[in-house]
Amino acid sequence: MWIPKPVYNSLPAIYIVIGLLIAAGIAYMGLERKGAMIYLALSGLCIGAGIVVQWMRIKARQSAASGNTGGIEQN
Repeated sequence: MWIPKPVYNSLPAIYIVIGLLIAAGIAYMGLERKGAMIYLALSGLCIGAGIVVQWMRIKARQSAASGNTGGIEQN
């Protein structure tokens, strides 16, 4: 599946914004509501996914800039 480059580059931010919107909705509705804990977990997963994806991209760029091939020796 092909994703346009601007959308692909902004995915970590999109994940984090979605997680923050869900968390804001929970704060507005209250934790007493049925299913609020499920939405709180979903919010944490979205925020965590955005952070992990961004961290992995930074690490990949750093290793590519340093010439590291991830442990694969090229002859």
